[in-house]
Amino acid sequence: MQDRLGDKVKLLHIIDAINEIENYIQDVDFDHFVKNSMMFNSSLRQLEIIGEASNRLSEKLLNDNSAIPWWF
Repeated sequence: MQDRLGDKVKLLHIIDAINEIENYIQDVDFDHFVKNSMMFNSSLRQLEIIGEASNRLSEKLLNDNSAIPWWF
């Protein structure tokens, strides 16, 4: 089944998720982050969104932007 969302939409999902994480952790130290389960789990969910979106990017986009370490 072909993915209906285009690369642009998936990349926007990635950017939105990054922005959400940045908003969650703004002015928060690591100890507070780890102890705050809502903040931790919300950030974890955004990382899942990033992973899902990046896993569905087209081969063409990945190949055309091979300098980006898409997979670690």
